Amino acid sequence: MAVAGLGVLLGLKLPRDTVDPNPVRFVIAAPEGVTWINTPIFSPDGKLLVFRGTVGTRTDLYLQHLDEFPVRRLDRTEEASSPFFSPDGKWIGFYREGTLEKISIDGGDPLTLVKSFPFGTGVVWMADGSLIV
Repeated sequence: MAVAGLGVLLGLKLPRDTVDPNPVRFVIAAPEGVTWINTPIFSPDGKLLVFRGTVGTRTDLYLQHLDEFPVRRLDRTEEASSPFFSPDGKWIGFYREGTLEKISIDGGDPLTLVKSFPFGTGVVWMADGSLIV
C-alpha cells in the first residue's frame, strides 16, 4: 500500500509533457527460418531494434529498422550475445567468446573493443566512448 502511494506521489511530481499519450504498438515477425528470438534492444533514438535470432543451432544478431519492413541478419555475428547500442546508434556492441566487440549497423567486419572480457550483461556505452560494465 505504501509503495502504491509513493508511486502516486511520484507520478504527480513528473512533468506531464514527457509522457506520449499515443503509444506505438507493433509486432516484429521472425525472419524466415528463425525459431527463437531473444534480447531485443532498441537504439537510443528508438528507430532500430537489434535482437538475437536462432536458426537451427546457429545464433546471429538481426537488425530491424522500424521504418522498413525487412529484418536483416548481421553477417559475422554468429554466437554474439548481450547486444547494446553505441550512444549515436551507429554501432552495436556485443559479447562473443571472451571478447567485447562492435559492428556497424551497416554491416562489415566486427571490431574487438576488449580482449579477455569476462561475460556480463548490462554494458552501457557512454557518449565519451567509455564502457561501463
